[in-house]
Amino acid sequence: MMGKSMEEMRKIAVLIDGDNAESNLIKQILGEADKHGRIIIKKVYGDFSLPNINRKWSKEVCNSYSIRPIQKYSYYFRQKRHRHRTDH
Repeated sequence: MMGKSMEEMRKIAVLIDGDNAESNLIKQILGEADKHGRIIIKKVYGDFSLPNINRKWSKEVCNSYSIRPIQKYSYYFRQKRHRHRTDH
């Protein structure tokens, strides 16, 4: 489009590993992403059935920043080590 810079035309998706990312930094994360283009997708992935992620990425946090939570259940490897679904 004529008259728009590359940054204005660039579309950005912010995909968050909710098991490892801190929700208290979301304002800074989105601010930095916004410098590089227009954010059109915001999603956080994690096992929201677990209390620790449910506290970090509460309904209020997700709604405040229009972030769509995506449920990914945790599972176990053969060695019985617990792994977060978003790690794979």
